[in-house]
Amino acid sequence: MSETERPEAASIKSALPEPSRLYRWLVLIFVSLAMFGSYYAYDALSPLADVLRRQLGFTDSDIGLLQGFYSLPNFFTVVIGGFIIDRIGLRKSLMIFGVLSFIGPAITVSSGHFWIMAIGRLIFGMGAESLNVAVITALGRWFRGKELSFAFGLNLTASRLGTFAALNSPTWARWAYGHWPSRLCVWWARWSTGSWRLGRRRTTAWEQFPPTR
Repeated sequence: MSETERPEAASIKSALPEPSRLYRWLVLIFVSLAMFGSYYAYDALSPLADVLRRQLGFTDSDIGLLQGFYSLPNFFTVVIGGFIIDRIGLRKSLMIFGVLSFIGPAITVSSGHFWIMAIGRLIFGMGAESLNVAVITALGRWFRGKELSFAFGLNLTASRLGTFAALNSPTWARWAYGHWPSRLCVWWARWSTGSWRLGRRRTTAWEQFPPTR
């Protein structure tokens, strides 16, 4: 940055108030809900195994392949996702990965054909793991010092609660398992959209003028 640009940048940075503690913890709640939904959508397939066998005639191999298609793109897309975050910024990246993570489960439940469901799981895997990288990046920008590890811990706890809720959903949501395209596989996407909308203004400002550590 040139000498003539520094005073202008400094004045703009000073005009941007640092988010309050309450605002930052609200961001953590919404981002953690997005991760809760992501883990839920990934693990929701396991409790549906009996329904898939009974109603769609899937074999154990078919169900295993559906799970595997989620992981298949992540041999390279996670690295690419990190590069995308660095190149186009956190706000746009969260939106892109959130949309992919919504489209994937939506395709999965839209048809009973194996390959259409597999494509949905593939797209979901492309978005969800990169979304995880973006969320970690966001937490690193919104929290500092002694708050950072605690924020990471709460976010990971929310993720594992998503797994717990999915694996136990036949117990607390028995009504949703009468037919295989359970609505519980796609509802989580609203949280990723909500977290993006909540943080877009502040995140844009902090991308331009990141807080000092």
